[in-house]
This record gives sequence, structure tokens and C-alpha cells, in this order.
Amino acid sequence: MLKFITYFLLFIYSENLNPYKSYKFYGGEITLPNHYKFKILEHSLDWCYASGTSSDESVEIYIDIIINTRFETNNIKELYELATKVQDLHITYHTQKNNWLVVSGFSKADGKIVYWKRVAGKRFIGDVRIRYSKDKKHNIEPYLSTISKSFTVW
Repeated sequence: MLKFITYFLLFIYSENLNPYKSYKFYGGEITLPNHYKFKILEHSLDWCYASGTSSDESVEIYIDIIINTRFETNNIKELYELATKVQDLHITYHTQKNNWLVVSGFSKADGKIVYWKRVAGKRFIGDVRIRYSKDKKHNIEPYLSTISKSFTVW
């Protein structure tokens, strides 16, 4: 009995040590901080639209995954060229590696910081867009790397 209680307490303790939770959904996966809310808004057989928000709703995360046949191209270099020409974003950083790209900057509409990652999987292309105001950077920046690295599509 003591062994069971010890394992149970270790399990509870280790669960509290992990500040993240992973979400698998149609076509992809993402890891968010435990205190963020995640919700699938709409989905069908070839696309999924989901969102996440911080507990105080100062950080907005939008996830779009769509089957790659709905895109003009699934070539990541071509997708990168298109992404760096978006009109509604003042781009301050962009890069492209292997099967993903990142574009970040400021929204021309409201001045919020925008971090956008696009991943080209074998069957799907997925976007995660994170929006937050400059004064709320502390609510997302400690988690941004983990969220970005965890975002995958199939």
C-alpha cells in the first residue's frame, strides 16, 4: 500500500511540474501552457480551425490546418515567398527552414505583435498565428519557443 501511495504522490507531483499540455486534433498537434484555453472552433474532413487564449485573454492563438491540395502550392519555398509579401503586416523578421517558415512583425490594423508559423506536412499545411499587444509580451514570450516548436502537421 505504501508503494502505491508513493507512486500516486509522485504522479501528482510530476503532473504539477509540467507547465504545458499537448493537444492533438485533426491534422496536427500543438503544446500550450496549462493556463491557456484551447478550443476547436470548426472542422471537416480536410480542414480544422482552432484557437487558444491566455487565461486573461491578452494572448490570442489561431490555428488553421487545411489539406494541401487546397493550396496553389505545397512547396515551402514558394509559400515563404508568398508569406513575406502579406500586406496587413509590417514584417520585422522572417525565416524559412526545411518544412516550415516564420514571419513576425506588427499588425498594420491595430499595432499588435504577430508571430506566424506555417508548416507544410505530407497531407496538410498548417498555420499558427499568435497575437498580443506590446504591453503583454511577458504573458507569451516565456512560452513562445515551446509553442512554436511543438506545432506540427501531418
